Amino acid sequence: MNNVIHTTFSGANQLDFTNYVYDTVYASANATPTINGTAVPILAGRTITILVRTISETSDVYVIGKKKLIAPTVING
Repeated sequence: MNNVIHTTFSGANQLDFTNYVYDTVYASANATPTINGTAVPILAGRTITILVRTISETSDVYVIGKKKLIAPTVING
């Protein structure tokens, strides 16, 4: 399985948007991260499904994603 969980409070700029697609945000405590430029309140223990392009550093908030599929550069050749 290629799922990964990364924290945002160790630095949102540490997320690897090059190799991963993040599609779920989880809060272990009530939090209001800024996701894709919009402040989004999340209750403790809840997840939201959203394609994350940017997210603020926020305590107790995690992003869940998958490794990006890499298309072959040469087919049958």
